[in-house]
Amino acid sequence: MKCPNCDIGNLRKIKNKDGKFFCGCSNYQGGCKTSFPDDKGKPLILKPSGLKCPDCKDGDLIKRKTVKDKKTSYWWGCSNYSKGCKYTTFDDKGKPKKK
Repeated sequence: MKCPNCDIGNLRKIKNKDGKFFCGCSNYQGGCKTSFPDDKGKPLILKPSGLKCPDCKDGDLIKRKTVKDKKTSYWWGCSNYSKGCKYTTFDDKGKPKKK
C-alpha cells in the first residue's frame, strides 16, 4: 500500500524494540515519519474526527488505540505528529478530553 502522506514509500510491517508490530513508511530515511497501528498485518488507518488541533491549528485530531496487557485504551493525537506537532489528549467518552 502506498504511503498516504509522501506518495513515495510503501507502508510495511515493522517490529519495534518491544516486539510489537506497527506499519510504517518505507521512506523513513527520506524524512517520512508516517506510521499506523498494525491490524493483523495491515495498517489500521484511523479517520480524522473533523476537529482541528488546538496547538498547531492545522492538523486534525485522530482517535488512537493502545492495547497493553490485553487492556484497550483510547487517546487522541494530532495528524501532524510527523510534522512536529506533539499534541495528545485522553479520550473522554469518545471525544477528546479538554486540557
